[in-house]
Amino acid sequence: MQDLSLDRAPNSIPPEGRGAWEVGSCPQPSVGELWLLSWNSAAVGLVLISRVRDDYILAWPVTVPPDPAAGPALRLQSADLHAELALWSVAETGLGRHLLHRRVGLGLSTDVVEEVRAAVRTGHSPPLEVFGGEEADEAAFIAELLRQYQHLCFNEWPTDLPGYGVFRRDVLLEQGAKVSEVRESLGVTVPDASSLLKQDRVPTKEQAELLADAWGLDVREILEPASGEWVRELRKPRYKDDLRAVGDARNLPELDVRLALQSEFALAARTATGTNRTAELMERAVRRLRNE
Repeated sequence: MQDLSLDRAPNSIPPEGRGAWEVGSCPQPSVGELWLLSWNSAAVGLVLISRVRDDYILAWPVTVPPDPAAGPALRLQSADLHAELALWSVAETGLGRHLLHRRVGLGLSTDVVEEVRAAVRTGHSPPLEVFGGEEADEAAFIAELLRQYQHLCFNEWPTDLPGYGVFRRDVLLEQGAKVSEVRESLGVTVPDASSLLKQDRVPTKEQAELLADAWGLDVREILEPASGEWVRELRKPRYKDDLRAVGDARNLPELDVRLALQSEFALAARTATGTNRTAELMERAVRRLRNE
C-alpha cells in the first residue's frame, strides 16, 4: 500500500487534480465527501464519508492507483481529482473527527451513498461498477487495508490516558475532593489545584498516580477524557495545519500539541474580556502556541 502525502498528490493524480489534493478546503464534513486523514503530521488515509455524527464519522476507505483494486471494490470517478479511485464500501469504519485533515472533493451524492449502503446491507448490486477480478487475487492487500483502518478506528481523542485525561467528576464527588487536599497531596498552588478540580488543567501522569494512591484507586479509575467547548472546537479540521506546524516545529506528537492547546485555551478564556466566541479563543490559543 502506497504512502500518502499531505503535500504531494500521488503520481496517478493528473496535474489538473493535484490542487484539490494538495490545497483542498476544511469545511464541516458532509456525507459523500472525500477527505484526507492525518495524524502526527502525516497522511494516514483517504476516505469517503458515509455518515456524520457529533464526534465521529462513518467512512469507506478509498485507494488510489497504483494500489491494486478488485471486487468488491467499486469504481469511483472523482471529478475533483480527475482520476478513477477504488471505493471499499464493504469496509465501513468509525473514525474520530479529529483525524479529518482536508476535503479533496465530492465523491458521491447523498442519494448514491444511501444506495451503496443498502447494496452492502442486502447483498444487491451496487449503483457503481465493481472492479474486475476476485477478492482472493488481492487478499494480502485487502487484509492490510482492513488492519490500517481498524487501527485508525482505535485512534481516539480526547483520551483518558494518564498525562492526557482529566480527573473524573464522579470520583471527585465520591471522594469529597477539596482544593486544600489536592494542593497538599500534589504540592501545587491553590490556583493549580482549583484548575485540576475544574478540569481546566490536565494532571501529569505523576500527579494522577499520587492522587490515585491517596484514594486507594488505580490511576485509570480516576481519569476521563476532557470535554467542553474547546474539545468541540479543536475537533474541527480547520486547525489541522496549525497542529501540524506546531508539532513539526517542536518535534511533538499530535496528542501533546493538543494538550498544549488545551492549556493555552484555558489561559485565553481566563484573560478574555467581553463576549469572545469559542473560535476566537481557540485562534488566540493557536497564535500563542505558534509564536512561542
